[in-house]
Amino acid sequence: MPSADDVTRVADTCNVWVLRRGGDAVCVDFGSGRVLDLLGELGVERVTDVLVTHFHRDGVQGLRRAAEAGIRIWVPPVEQDFFTDTADLWARTRLENDYDMLQTRFAPLESVAVDGTVAEYRTRAYGGIDVFTLPTPGHTPGSVTYLAEVGGRTVAFTGDLLYGPGARRGARRLSGRHCGARATRPDRRRPRRRRCAVRAAGRGAGDGDVNRSCTQEQE
Repeated sequence: MPSADDVTRVADTCNVWVLRRGGDAVCVDFGSGRVLDLLGELGVERVTDVLVTHFHRDGVQGLRRAAEAGIRIWVPPVEQDFFTDTADLWARTRLENDYDMLQTRFAPLESVAVDGTVAEYRTRAYGGIDVFTLPTPGHTPGSVTYLAEVGGRTVAFTGDLLYGPGARRGARRLSGRHCGARATRPDRRRPRRRRCAVRAAGRGAGDGDVNRSCTQEQE
């Protein structure tokens, strides 16, 4: 399985994860696009692909810059319209609606051309790196987690599903009855050791510009 040589965190409007393989790199989320100003520091010659975890604007507002640089953009299949049909989305959005569970007010402000959607429950090569896409709805209805091999370890890139060192966001959505199925309440879950490192979105800017040593084993 083709794997990444290393992974680096770039603090932007969100945490942008840079998976490097040789001189090429794949980004998980993109923030404002600041990562493109740091390629030399990162030892990267070009970014080939951006994998988006969910549609919220803090993680994707720089996608137009990616498109202009010829970088391929891949988005979750459930949320494709948030990127390609943005004008119609905003025309139908009531900004004063406090009961909008889709949180459409956090959507991108303008459409951007995408190269396609990621294949859920499948492994596909992006920029020469094999990435498995796992649907993880909760923070948004169509958010996904990406798993890739980095230096002999399986690393999960969870977007905003996890916040900080393993804290789960939107825990209420994972408890009680959801989509007709009974879920275990978070406080009743048995602790279970994860076999992969978990990369969370964190607080973004302010955590440091480039961080190469922030992998944590989660219990």
